[in-house]
Amino acid sequence: MTTPYVVKKSVAKRKPTLDEVLTYMSRISDLGRRFTEGSLHPTSVLDTLQCMQEGWGIGSGMEEVPAEQVSRGRIIPLFAHQPRPMSELFRNGDGVEYSHRDGDFDRLFTANSPECLAGTARLVKTPKAMKFKQMAQWVTGLQTESVADLARAIVAQNLDLTPAQWDDQIVATQAGQDILLTNTWASFAFAKTGKKLKDEQGQEYDEVVVLGADRSGGGRWHADVDGLDYGSEWDADSRLLLRNSP
Repeated sequence: MTTPYVVKKSVAKRKPTLDEVLTYMSRISDLGRRFTEGSLHPTSVLDTLQCMQEGWGIGSGMEEVPAEQVSRGRIIPLFAHQPRPMSELFRNGDGVEYSHRDGDFDRLFTANSPECLAGTARLVKTPKAMKFKQMAQWVTGLQTESVADLARAIVAQNLDLTPAQWDDQIVATQAGQDILLTNTWASFAFAKTGKKLKDEQGQEYDEVVVLGADRSGGGRWHADVDGLDYGSEWDADSRLLLRNSP
């Protein structure tokens, strides 16, 4: 089952509009194509239909999201995947052309993007200029400088996507869906690398990194991956995709 998101302690579910139904239907044809290619579970199509039945909407606009209301956001379907080689992701194809693919995708991640179930994600905008660590503090509500503790919180709250699901968002955006930014500004998501690290006390935790994507003025994509402690600050209104269901 999808997990309701809450706005001011009320469940924000409603009958989708005609435009939202058409948006879902356009995603279903993409699901069918990817299923015939062997890269998706058949439950992906069923989950998208379930989102419609339960009243999840994909609005056409973006909400301004105060720091205390990160739970608000536009709902985006996530597809299911079998384990998929990292070497196949963020490559030219499906109408997408890349001008840059970060070599750290192959260095930081395990060999395969893990198996994942279909679900939903929340698409939110950062309320101010932020570094990645600040984004993690904002979405988890954990005010700590510890990368290990922020990574634990992201995993515990099920906020991370898989690389294959992030690749899906680039393909869908290139096909005309309003998901990631296309004005040369970057969009982001958190992801587990599949590796374990140890904190200062020797306790293990899942390594979490930040996936980034932006489209140049020429229509070609850049796909990057950075650590939570990467030092650059990103502009307000950057888009952040957060998994909304287990």
